[in-house]
Amino acid sequence: MIQSPLDDYLSYIGKTESPAIYHRWSLISCVAAVLERKVWFDWGHIGRVYPNMYVLLVGAPGTRKDTAINAATKLLKLTEYKSFAPTRTTREKFLMDFELGFCSTALDATMKSAQDEFEHLFSNLIKPMDVKTSACFICVGEFIDFIGQKNVNFLNTLTVLWDNLQVYEDKLKNSKSVKIIRPVQNILGGITPSTFATGMPAEVIGTGFTSRVILAYSDPTNIRITYPASPDVDKQQALVAMLKNASEMRGELKQTPAARALVDRIYQEGMPPNDIRLQYYFARRLAHLLKLCITISCMKGEMEMTADTVTEANTLLTYTESNMHKALGEFGNAKFSEAAQKIMEFLGNADGPVLVDSLWECVSMNLDKYFQIFDVLDNLQKAGKISIAKATEFHSVMLNKATLKENLPGVDYERYIKEAKI
Repeated sequence: MIQSPLDDYLSYIGKTESPAIYHRWSLISCVAAVLERKVWFDWGHIGRVYPNMYVLLVGAPGTRKDTAINAATKLLKLTEYKSFAPTRTTREKFLMDFELGFCSTALDATMKSAQDEFEHLFSNLIKPMDVKTSACFICVGEFIDFIGQKNVNFLNTLTVLWDNLQVYEDKLKNSKSVKIIRPVQNILGGITPSTFATGMPAEVIGTGFTSRVILAYSDPTNIRITYPASPDVDKQQALVAMLKNASEMRGELKQTPAARALVDRIYQEGMPPNDIRLQYYFARRLAHLLKLCITISCMKGEMEMTADTVTEANTLLTYTESNMHKALGEFGNAKFSEAAQKIMEFLGNADGPVLVDSLWECVSMNLDKYFQIFDVLDNLQKAGKISIAKATEFHSVMLNKATLKENLPGVDYERYIKEAKI
């Protein structure tokens, strides 16, 4: 298994009370923040894909989400990155700050706005890779504190901004108009499943916000460290140098033929999630994978996406997705979705076919009647996830080969298992 910058970061972090998956996504978010729109992947008629990402670390209180966020952003601040959004705001104030620039002062805000407009008007005289952008990094331990309870309008705005428009314009309640030139935004926040259920409006699934978010869930590690070790200065300097190097990279990220073929195979053979609440995320999964591939490539200092990078990105994404249903908790829970997830997990841990009665013991608390389990199994079979065999009056169920992680294209099973055990 090839050592990657993400492994180097875990080595720098050492043993902590925060889960490894939180540390990985925190560093990835910081790298995406410094990349802004400087590096992109040309996605044919769809246009350029930029590496900006929305990442929420999800877990029960005490899972040490803040610890992971703070460790990564400490490195980011050492690069003198300053485009952080405030931890509390309103939609209107956020947009006005975004227009002026989060790293500007009140005294020079007007001059900066005029300068940005000038640079935009004459951007055809500047190299496309050097055109001014409006950057923003929302980095908060409690995402709901930033966004507010059930704030549909703010969430809709964030949804639109994810798409990297050339210009974002809006007329605010006070009749003031804002015009943000080439906005690029990243989010790294923490949230609990219960807060997700109570603080997020149910409409966000249908409106597309959840399809644009990586939900990195973890149970508590149950590790207790009274006196954490001090950071290794040499390792810290190496990681800061990596971030600075990434911030200086420019241009289009190419693909090797092997990487191109692997991404195509991953997309063509991808299996839909068991949980219907994640169907919109799955429809956008390829974009998430490409963004992650850009970020990891730049972490390595490479302007060409390799098959190894695709495998590393897809392995991390696959592992993260295996727990996304836990991140949602009871949020927008469709009938039978939790039962279907439990069945898939049960079959995944089984050595062979499993009798329906054994599955019923697993999901009886999620269903009202015994016969309902056959509706769940029928849906899973139609989705190609399981096979059902009938021998006399008994039914046995087993996972289809393609749903096993070791048989999925672009998944390093050894790394997948290592990630699950860290």
